[in-house]
Amino acid sequence: MAVLLLARWVARAEAVAMHGLTPVGLKLWITQLQFAATTIRWYWWGTGLLALLLGLVAGLPSAIFIPAGLILLPPWAVLAALAAAQTVASAVVWGIVRRFQLADPAKELFPPTVGDFGAESMRLTFWPRLFPAFPLRFLDAVAAARIPPTHSLAMHLLPMALGNTLRLAIHVGWFHFLLAVVVDFRPFPDWDLGWFLALTLGECLGFLLPEMPEVAPAPARARQIVRTLARQS
Repeated sequence: MAVLLLARWVARAEAVAMHGLTPVGLKLWITQLQFAATTIRWYWWGTGLLALLLGLVAGLPSAIFIPAGLILLPPWAVLAALAAAQTVASAVVWGIVRRFQLADPAKELFPPTVGDFGAESMRLTFWPRLFPAFPLRFLDAVAAARIPPTHSLAMHLLPMALGNTLRLAIHVGWFHFLLAVVVDFRPFPDWDLGWFLALTLGECLGFLLPEMPEVAPAPARARQIVRTLARQS
């Protein structure tokens, strides 16, 4: 870790001295950080993953960790690590809510027609996760409290993981193409710019659609749940 911090300081000093705060300077800094990351011992990676998991359980947003991850790792590795960590964090929060019988944060919101999810509870653990307007830990607590006790965590772990992965794919992709547009020098930058603009639209829709779920690409029952959750989150 000390080596990485020293390399970061040296790279930043050299980049600023040679190129200032320009795309070339940022590219040089990122490249040297990536090279320094190859010298990190496995136990420091383990410590970082543990810190990531604790931060996610505490409710820190993924956007805090994605930029640093993309500097050190390829996008697919960042997505895989974050999706796994978010799913584990969801399981931890589910277990805490069930174990201590914590209150439902959306108890007063759902009308009787949406009250007992029963066989349709998969929609509560999957669809709302596609909208970044809803914090994941809020969704975990609602699902654990609202879904009947006869439903175990194992029944909902797959839709949780799938929802988390699809949600994070947009986040990671957006940051990746942002870095590509700013610091990468590729023969066809219009490809990176096109993806960046498309994912920017996806991010915006993720925050806007809960306010107008009628146009959301989801089943009618899921849109009703999204509309209800939007009043509380």
